[in-house]
Amino acid sequence: MVDLRKVFKRPLNYSIISSVIQVITVIISVSTNVIGYFWVLVLIGVTGTINIVANLKEKRQVKNRDHLIETILELAVKNIGANESGKYRAAIMLPDVDNNFLTIKHQYNMVFHNDRLIKIKPATGCAGKAYNEKRPIIGDIRTHGHEYYGLDAEQIKFVWKDMKTIISNPLFDSAHMENQNVIGVFNIDTSKELEQSGFQDTKVGDTIRDYSALLSLILSGEF
Repeated sequence: MVDLRKVFKRPLNYSIISSVIQVITVIISVSTNVIGYFWVLVLIGVTGTINIVANLKEKRQVKNRDHLIETILELAVKNIGANESGKYRAAIMLPDVDNNFLTIKHQYNMVFHNDRLIKIKPATGCAGKAYNEKRPIIGDIRTHGHEYYGLDAEQIKFVWKDMKTIISNPLFDSAHMENQNVIGVFNIDTSKELEQSGFQDTKVGDTIRDYSALLSLILSGEF
């Protein structure tokens, strides 16, 4: 007898299993035997159950992953900001399907800020530059302003008014590191000026890179 617990632990494509069962259903359905019809109904029920289980499992995995990512963002802010973590925020920006815009998909300390809804083009803003140039970008907003980094007037309206400094780190596809494919950007910003932000500190830089590596693994499905 098949142990369903073992079946569902395997990395199987449930749609394939469902398709196979449906094919068997068609074969059996050509029979006029009452028993044949009984098994048709049973298999249809099994097919539906497998689809439901697959959908629930996928939703649970996405929910768990999202919670894990947002917990990591919280830890990063509290680690870097220490006793002043309220002055720091963190976010992950991911490209849309057509790779035309980067939008915030995960955040910490941004729930009451309008820029959680901002959309920017790759190469625009510090996050866009980090995404496009595949390297960390530190933005001294107090000194240069957002215009210096390519944001237009409409986008600037969304931005947190107290932001003075931001660091954006590219996130890479960990499953294919040889290709150096950027899959997103990890941002941390603060109301503190560059000199007080800690972003130029070697230890803080190493910490941010460590968090970036972990986030890359999770978003790549490798964790």
